[in-house]
Amino acid sequence: MKSDSFITGFVRSFVIFVVAIAPGSLWAQGNFVYTNNNPAGSNSVSALSVATNGTLAPITGSPFPTGGTGDGGSFYATVRAVVSGKLLFVSNAGSADVSVFAIDPTSGALTLVAGSPFKTGAAAGASALAATPDGKFLMAANSGANTVSVFSVATSGALTLTSQFPTANTPDQARVSPDGRFLAVAEPWNNSVVEMFSIAADGSLTSLGTFPGSGISLTEMADVDINCANNMLYASEYNTTGTIVDAYSISSAGTLAAISGSPYNVAGYFSAAVLLSPDNKTLFVSNPLGTLAVASVAADGSLSFLAGSPFTMFNPSTPAGLATSADGHFLYVANFTNKVSVFNVAADGTPVEVAESPFPTGLSGFGGLSSLAAFPPAVCTPPSPSDLTVEMMIKPPATPPVPIDPHARGDVRVAILSSKNFNAVKDVDRSSLTFGHTGDEKSLAFCNEKARDVNGDKLRDLVCHFRMPLTGFVPGDTTAHLKGKLVSGEVLQASEAITGPRHCRKPRHDRDHDCDGDRDEGHHQHH
Repeated sequence: MKSDSFITGFVRSFVIFVVAIAPGSLWAQGNFVYTNNNPAGSNSVSALSVATNGTLAPITGSPFPTGGTGDGGSFYATVRAVVSGKLLFVSNAGSADVSVFAIDPTSGALTLVAGSPFKTGAAAGASALAATPDGKFLMAANSGANTVSVFSVATSGALTLTSQFPTANTPDQARVSPDGRFLAVAEPWNNSVVEMFSIAADGSLTSLGTFPGSGISLTEMADVDINCANNMLYASEYNTTGTIVDAYSISSAGTLAAISGSPYNVAGYFSAAVLLSPDNKTLFVSNPLGTLAVASVAADGSLSFLAGSPFTMFNPSTPAGLATSADGHFLYVANFTNKVSVFNVAADGTPVEVAESPFPTGLSGFGGLSSLAAFPPAVCTPPSPSDLTVEMMIKPPATPPVPIDPHARGDVRVAILSSKNFNAVKDVDRSSLTFGHTGDEKSLAFCNEKARDVNGDKLRDLVCHFRMPLTGFVPGDTTAHLKGKLVSGEVLQASEAITGPRHCRKPRHDRDHDCDGDRDEGHHQHH
């Protein structure tokens, strides 16, 4: 570790300086803010309820002991509290472990998960936490050991340390990409870089290399955030000249490249935490001398700082860690004065501090609080997949409207037709197929193992069989519907015109109940 870093000296002198001047919808389930108080001694979490106007109030039982110990300080960007689902993870810098709490979504009360706290396997020091979006793994980037500890997360919230991986330099902050493929680690010491890791299915990490910051003299990488499209990364840099944010494009392989115009600068001091709004249109940066820089994010990822940025906060409050409400309406800021500032965020990203802000956490004095988390958390929601409409042929080679007898007892053949851009045989999740009156009827009997071209276009089609008594057809139906999914998860749908059964004195086949010349098969027949 670089012992002579300018940040180490800055933090020591800055703490003395501030001590001298510092004064003594989604809403239905409850909205809460949780702070990792991190005192030098027994650690705790303050739980604050959020009113509809943004004011904060402690809930019954707050603060909640973590069972571990804090270190009373360290750096301002390290995320030491993370919400994943209904679990809150909190790192304890003094005891080098992680506490896990179950969150009551109605009251906000916390219950310590059995076995907490869980050892990181590292020496004492700040551990930045990041959870994978599926909730299966928790990463702890340990400044006390220059490692990332990987924990598997049980359904109860209990952690199991599965592996540890070295970092190129001492880590300060970590962030998992919204798609869960990559881990980005801000490493301020020695080379001031962002190190990227790929995340395997078992949570193991592989370093993809380190990527330098701005190169501006006396700057050190602080915090990182990744957009919901997983193609842009933003990093703040500790410094003594202003607000500095680096912007990188992320390749499909996880490597970084600075975009044109990066780094982006505006007035301010120190550039600690950086955070994207839930809609990814605004970027917030905390400056520990009492200001908040805000930039708008263009479609190409470039930044433009808002007029008036950086914005002055009520009471010089040493802003550090950042979080937003799930809808992005409120911005929460952790203060080293053991208080939380709250801002209303306008449509253009302009922050307006809530009256009576900052709000006390229940701990007095100065020092310790630098990280917080919100519940429910702001998460990237993947866009709803548009239904893929494909073509089908009932009783091939019959032409529509196809005669269907709702009272038939056998199976009906349905071909899902391939096209130039759609391979029905390979792309369709056969077990997902439903067919009938609405398309939701679970009537699938089986699909033929051998594909064949049923419409003469020289493309192999998927032929499946559905049990007529389960299709739900009724007299008068004019359309048959098929639904399902691709193996990729995308939804598919198809429909074809049908008509009632034709009347004939003598079926052409014993099972030709609708006189269309097609055998209405029993479900035991595989073709």
